[in-house]
Amino acid sequence: VSDATNYHHVREVTIFFKKKNNDFRILIVCTANITRSPYVEALLRKTLIESGLRFRKRVVVESAGVKATANQSALHEITVYSKLRDHIVLSDHRSRKISADIVNNASLILAMEQMQVDGILKKFPDAEEKTYRITAFGRSKGDEENTDVCDPTGSEDPEDYYHFFRIARTEVNRVLEHMLRIGMI
Repeated sequence: VSDATNYHHVREVTIFFKKKNNDFRILIVCTANITRSPYVEALLRKTLIESGLRFRKRVVVESAGVKATANQSALHEITVYSKLRDHIVLSDHRSRKISADIVNNASLILAMEQMQVDGILKKFPDAEEKTYRITAFGRSKGDEENTDVCDPTGSEDPEDYYHFFRIARTEVNRVLEHMLRIGMI
């Protein structure tokens, strides 16, 4: 396939058909699994449910962190602001560190930063065909968004969190539209 866009489509569809069970598992990855990835996980899950669409496979959305400390709560600020803005409840979230089992069970891995993609691929090279920076997934090489998703962790300014929420919502909607368009789910 000569066109980079088509190559991405072929590669993504191949991932879909390689999965053995009926689940299509989407793994959302950030650093500590307490801010960005739990929010994007919950937002994607909510968007899938609210879409009212029927999918070819059961879609499971999970999250993990490349440097996570297991069993930590979601960051207080993300819990409060996500509930106020999107009615997303993260109070039950507990962090987990990425592992071979988590990576092997994932159909698609979407990371917030290129550094996380690189770390995943260094540790799990067999995951190359299914690991992307969320802003690059489904885009051709020349059309890629060349940015990482900002990390508001530690900020005292609510606007930093709302800026992150806007980016997350844009990317979740774009990723979902792309997956539907090429028949991944």
